Amino acid sequence: MKNKNLMKVVVVKDLKLEAFLSPFVTPHLNAAIRSFYDEAQNPESIVNKHMEDYELYYIGDFDTESAELIPQTPLLIACANDNN
Repeated sequence: MKNKNLMKVVVVKDLKLEAFLSPFVTPHLNAAIRSFYDEAQNPESIVNKHMEDYELYYIGDFDTESAELIPQTPLLIACANDNN
């Protein structure tokens, strides 16, 4: 049975900086991907100006009941320039 207390932890990687930015939580990976693509399509966004430099990774889960972080090996789930 699926744990309803788990939120997905995702993070954007800046390939030019060779660094991950601040992680954020989302109830579903598809919601994170949609938000990431929306940001990539926003002409005011730095992601839009340099789409080839940004990727979105799933890095684990956050249990909202226990506050436990459950890490996993970073998994690439979207590239900003995939949604052109």
